[in-house]
Amino acid sequence: MTQSTRGVNPRRVAPELRVASVGAVDPSPKPAPAKADRVSAVLPADTGDDAPLVSMVLPTLNEELIDASLQRLTRHLLRIEGRRFEILLVDDSAEDRRQALRECVSSYAHLAPRVEMRVIEGWRRGKGHAVKLGARSARGEVVFVIDADLPVSLDHIDAFLSLFDDDANDMVIGARPLTRDFSRPVRLALSRVLALLVQAVIFQRATLFDTQCGFKAFRGATLRSLAEKQTVDGGMYDVEYLYVAALEERRVVRVPVLPEPETRPSKINVLKCIYTDPLALLRIKARGVRGLYGRRPARSS
Repeated sequence: MTQSTRGVNPRRVAPELRVASVGAVDPSPKPAPAKADRVSAVLPADTGDDAPLVSMVLPTLNEELIDASLQRLTRHLLRIEGRRFEILLVDDSAEDRRQALRECVSSYAHLAPRVEMRVIEGWRRGKGHAVKLGARSARGEVVFVIDADLPVSLDHIDAFLSLFDDDANDMVIGARPLTRDFSRPVRLALSRVLALLVQAVIFQRATLFDTQCGFKAFRGATLRSLAEKQTVDGGMYDVEYLYVAALEERRVVRVPVLPEPETRPSKINVLKCIYTDPLALLRIKARGVRGLYGRRPARSS
């Protein structure tokens, strides 16, 4: 044994992510909702308080079109039978925008108890930190983490939920086509470079390409456990979750998804990401190799 490898667990150096791939969901096209319509107060058949609760965590930052997103999302959730939902908007906006968001959310109060909605005040430390706050507050048996512009067809919600019927599945992640359109060539280049860095530095194998899709779901206990070990406040929190999942031998299901057309400019600060994201990846890897993420907690019976 050489001095350089003594005492280092090889699984920490190159953990193998347990990824299962399933077929793509093919959502049928639906007409756009009428512009002036608000979600009706006439709800589907009653769902009891003992129905399984599903949480939706949406990080928000100065979202001018959030009402349109919430209308789309609540319309879809009300069509899903046998579930209750909570929507947690973790907001990093300036105070005037935050107040406008609170007023918007209050207009959906009539949807309770089928769909409950609340605003959590973010600490303005980054998207990853907002997700962490949402994970700590989420009460659902299954928790979705979704970008506020709803980047993929909402029919994927139903498909993702069905995958948690298998007790072995801990996470379900969306995987977008490699050939998808990007609004700026710089974003395309950054996406490709980051994907290669994740493969080379974190997993040291071609495990995943798209780790940044803003549409993921977790078993509630899994997400809360990952969030407690989370150290990344920025956009690389997804990679940290997947790396810890690999170290803990959790099962991740990968589902091909088709992105929706972008409805707002990207919130990504490309220049900032160029130097912060690689540093975050190196810190994640260093913590893993040193064993600082600890052991997987025992699953409660």
